[in-house]
Amino acid sequence: MKIEQISKNEVIELSYLLVKYWKERGMEYDLKWTEQYLIEGHKNELKDDITFSVKNDGILIGIISVVVFEGDLAELRDFVIKEGMRGQGYGTKTLKLILDWCKDNQIRKVMSLIFPKHEQFLAKLGFAREGYLKDHFINGEDLLIMSKKL
Repeated sequence: MKIEQISKNEVIELSYLLVKYWKERGMEYDLKWTEQYLIEGHKNELKDDITFSVKNDGILIGIISVVVFEGDLAELRDFVIKEGMRGQGYGTKTLKLILDWCKDNQIRKVMSLIFPKHEQFLAKLGFAREGYLKDHFINGEDLLIMSKKL
């Protein structure tokens, strides 16, 4: 047995395989989309990637990004409030505004990778832990996978 990168002649046959598999799971993707997906890679399932500034009285105090994927899923990234502004409720307000934005844009589930020390912050807004990543980006830096259905 061996594995190798797919060739152009295999794209159509493998597209049929994926379309059938996804249909069994209740997901409807057409053959053309699937062929493009196999040719271009997973970037084809990326629907949007938006970075928002967080301002208070016109002053920049933070940043948050939302990456939207096929299946109406979103990942929150780069959520940072400036030092000195933390602990004043800006993070909670920011997260509530972003969750409203996600609802308005028909996102059904939101997830985020966070440091364990921030678990209670997301939990109080309805997020639940779904996983634990040990030494994820760098050694000694563990992350939690937290999510919330909207």
